[in-house]
Parts: sequence; C-alpha cells; structure tokens
Amino acid sequence: MTSLSALINATTQNLSQFKAFSAIYQLLQEGVPNIAGYTALINSNNDTNFGSKTSTSPGPVFNSENIFINVANALFQGNATAKTAFDGIANGTTLAEKLVSVYQSLVVPSQRTTEGQQAFAAQADFYAARAVELGIPGDTGGAVVAFGSLLDILVRENNEGIGNSVSDLLMAVNDGTALLPETSTTTIDIEIADGARYDADDGFTNTITSDSTVQALVGTPENDKFVVTPASLNAGDSFSGGKGTDIVDLQFSGGSALVPTGLTFQDIEQFVFSGTYSGGTIDASKLTGAQAISQTGSSNSPANVSNLESGTIVSFTDSKLKDTPVSVGYKAGATEANLQVTNVQDLSEITVLGGDLTTLNVSGSVAKNSSGGAGSFDLFMISQDLVSPSKLTTLNVNFESDVNIIPHAVGALSVTTIDSSGSSGQINMAAIALAGDGVTPLQDVLSVSSIKGGSGGSSIALALENYKASTLTLDAGSGNTSLRIVDGIDASATALQVVIKGGGGSNTLVFGDGPGPGADGLGNVKSIDEAGIRSGIISFENFDVTKDVINVSTLGTLDALTTSEMAAVSAAANLSAATALAVTNSANSFTVFDFGGNTYVVSDTNTDGAFSSGDGLIEIVGVSSADLSAVALVTA
Repeated sequence: MTSLSALINATTQNLSQFKAFSAIYQLLQEGVPNIAGYTALINSNNDTNFGSKTSTSPGPVFNSENIFINVANALFQGNATAKTAFDGIANGTTLAEKLVSVYQSLVVPSQRTTEGQQAFAAQADFYAARAVELGIPGDTGGAVVAFGSLLDILVRENNEGIGNSVSDLLMAVNDGTALLPETSTTTIDIEIADGARYDADDGFTNTITSDSTVQALVGTPENDKFVVTPASLNAGDSFSGGKGTDIVDLQFSGGSALVPTGLTFQDIEQFVFSGTYSGGTIDASKLTGAQAISQTGSSNSPANVSNLESGTIVSFTDSKLKDTPVSVGYKAGATEANLQVTNVQDLSEITVLGGDLTTLNVSGSVAKNSSGGAGSFDLFMISQDLVSPSKLTTLNVNFESDVNIIPHAVGALSVTTIDSSGSSGQINMAAIALAGDGVTPLQDVLSVSSIKGGSGGSSIALALENYKASTLTLDAGSGNTSLRIVDGIDASATALQVVIKGGGGSNTLVFGDGPGPGADGLGNVKSIDEAGIRSGIISFENFDVTKDVINVSTLGTLDALTTSEMAAVSAAANLSAATALAVTNSANSFTVFDFGGNTYVVSDTNTDGAFSSGDGLIEIVGVSSADLSAVALVTA
C-alpha cells in the first residue's frame, strides 16, 4: 500500500488522477481499481500525458478539473459498461435535461441547492465546446464533460457522498489500512476499499440496533450500519441494506464468533466481527453478498472463515494469529483469495484452503518481533485433497512492514509467480526452499519461475536441489535485494536457469559456505554443450558495478588467469570451449574470465580438473571483469 501512496503523492497530477479514478470508477464501474490497476492507469497517463504527448511536444499541463474530465471521457468512450452506467446518470434528451440529471445523481439531497444547480447548468456552453475538443460531440458529450467537472468540485470540497468517500479512501491508502488487493478480477466498492477507520463520517443515515424480537431491518438509499449483538438476534431476522454501502457489525461479548442460523441478508457488502470472542468458524455462506469479512481487536481469539466466494476480502486487524492460527477457506469454483492483515502478531499463521484457487493476494503489516526486528508470517497453501494437483499459480505478497513471510506448500502445488512488487516493507523469504519444520520444502513441490521484488527490498534463500521449474527469473525491483544460494548442487534431472535482473537498489548474490560437491557448493552445470550451459547458468543482468555485489568467496580459492591465459580464453570459439579452457588453467578452484562482452565465474566444483557436469558457472551480463572492483566481485 505504501508504494501506491508514494505514487499518488509524488505529484499534484498523480493525486488528482487517483481522486478522479476513484470517483469515476466507483460511479461507472461499481468499484475502484486494485493497487496494480491504479498504478498502471496513473503511469500510463503520465507516459502519454492523457494521449496529448507527441514526438515534438509534451502536450499541455492539465489542471484537476481537466484531469477528471479526461478520465471520465476515456472510460465513457472505452468501456461499454461505463457508458451504460453513465446513461443512467445523465437521463434526458437535451443537454439541459442531462445536466439536471447529473446534478441530482451526484449531489446528495442534503447538499443540493437551487443556486448550485443553476450555476452548474449555466456552464452548458463550456461543457459542449470541451466535448467537441475531446471528440464526443452532441448533448451526451457535453454531459460527460459536466460529469467530470462536477465530480472534481465534489471531491475537492470533500462533499458528503462521493467526495467524502474518495477522501476516506485516500487517508486509508496513506496510512495502510485500505482494503485494496494488489490484483483482483473485479473492482472493489469504495466503502469496502477504505476499510473501517474512517467510517465515522460516512453519513450512515441509519445506524440500526437489533433487539430481542424478530425483526425485518431495512436500510435507506444511503450508507447504513446495522449494529447487532448475538443475544439480540433471532431466527427469522432479516437485514436489507438497499442502496449505498452497508455494514453489519456483529459485536460479541464472549462465546465463539458464529453466525446465528435463520438470518437473511440482502445488499449487505461488509460484515465486521468485533468485541470479545473466542475462536469459532464464520460460515460465509450465511453472509449472502459479502464483499469483505473483517475481524478486529486484540482482545479476542480470531475465528476461522469458511465457504468464501471468489474474490471476497478477509481481513484481520490487531489479531492474535500466533496464539490462535486460523484457516480461510474458499468454495469450490473460487479462483481468487484476498487476505489482508494489519498489525497482527509476530509469528502469525494462516492456512488458505481452496482447490480451484489460481491467485492468492496477501497484504498488510505484521508487528515487530520481541527484538524489534521484522515479524514473521506463516502462510500455508493447501491443495484440495493434498493429492490432486493445485491450480494455484500466483502468490502476490505486499506488505508495508518488514516481514519474514514463510510460504509453506502442503500438497501438490503449482505456483509459478511470487510477486512482491507492491511491497514497501522488506520481504524476507528465507525458507522458500528449506524444510526444517517437517513441511515439504517449496522447491520440491512448486514450479516458481518468477519472483518480483518491491521498493522495500527482498531477501531470498534458494536451493537448486530438485527444483521443479526449468527457469527462475528474479526481478529485483527498486529495493535492495539479496539472493543467497544455500544449496547450489542440483541433483535433479531438470536444469535450472536462474536470471537475476538488477533494479534500482543495491543487489547482492551470495553462496553457501564451502567448495566441493557438498550441500553448499555450486554445481549448476548439467551439460557442457552450449545449450546445456544456457539451461543451467546463473545469469546476472543489469549489474551495476557501483552498487551491486556478487560474493563467490565461499566457492573455494580464486586461481586468477594470466594475461596470456585470459587472451586464449577470450579467443575461444564458443562459451563451452572458453569455460573448458578456463577450468583447465585453474583446476580444483574457481576463476574469473571474460568472453563475448560478459564476465564469467566458473567453479571446478567436482574437482576433476576439467569442465564437466556438476561444475558451477555464473554470468555477469555486459560487464568486463576489469570493471569489477573487489567490492563488486568478492573473491576472498
């Protein structure tokens, strides 16, 4: 979340874009974008200056009003669903009629005035002229411009309704409490996305408290909050939220967090479990239409959640997930899981269940450990029956706090991507390829081919032993990234090509201690022909000689080539021949040589005095060994 906050606060234009996208998407797409969506939309507009940039001109500087108008126009013209929604907002056959409809649709009743509506309608000529410039002629075009212009005013002045909603979301993004997933298949209702911290001014026109009689509790066209206690609920009670974003807050004072039977919910978007309770299981199938289910408070033992629909957000705030680990289960057919944790205990543990899940999004923050360091978060991903192949392919991990996240694979999983590019905290995955606790290590069950770092940096430990994927690309991102090869001997039948892409930070590649064929050597070469070398090489791209580091000191003793030996190696016919010649000249050790514009480190790991299967090879792309200082390439 911090990365999104940094982006939208980087410039006045970015901030206006965030507000415009939030307001306009909520009204025309029934919800706001996810983190990745906001990021892509803002960056795209910046790259093209809203489509006005040319090869000879950067285009005009747009003020806030024109940014809202540009966003409204782009969504109206480019999205059929948005066009249909807009037609419902701008009813009428003439521009004057459409402007009245837009004003009545966007301004809440308590804020409407005759003077305000007249002033808005008086700008009809400006709206029509601007619409022609944008290529949307006619009365509908003028109404689109008017829609964007009025929204700019409502948001800028924090007016009740959409203006206040956008302000709440902005505050929640800035303090990390927003319930925005990194990715999602649908938009997120803005009143869900802003979390619960800023709900006090949301204009809940109807805070409804249940009593001990059977009731039909009905909300208003605005945002409603139903405050209930389990003791006040009865079989037959019904809750109907109507329009707006509506919340049921179940406030417990003991017992388990169970949803009483016999209740009916309609048009309720968020359910909050608060107060004091001890465990239990929240059956989401009883919470019809839930978009988010939240548990709050450090005084309770959190409950399991089951039978979730695809995409439903499950959040825990200040929860004791170490003392009471929980499971979060999604129904058959659900493809996306969304977990958000805020300031949960160090050593928290969540198990995610769902045989049809393809994407798991985990975000938030974990409290520091007792020493003031990064807290730890154990994430168990379980396939449907521990035997059937899993469909889960993408794990998005985005934290504001530094965190040791330990993804455990239970059953036959098939994750190919671990993406922490949205994280501003440092993500440490030191157990990504280690068992140690009786749980199957990831490299024995996963096919991770892509790991992406974020602005907070990453620290990753990786074992080559029995790795299932044939390639692994580590994109360092903008933070400082450290990759440690803790087991460099690949005894499996599949060679693993590792590509490290340096980013904006300082990146480090280090290896385990001790040369030779033991657990800590480097033996990534499976075959010594050209194709075989490429299939198992460890390659470092975008290496910055001023701040990146490769430490090979644990691979043995450096045997430096003489000038004549280096010349002979560089003149070899191909990489295989060059490497073979380098090993012959430095048997039983490792050496550094140049070939084809790259630097290579080859280790005679199997100590046979020749280049052969079981040796180690590292490539530093586009860098000459002469440019590598003793700090950039650590050899002793």
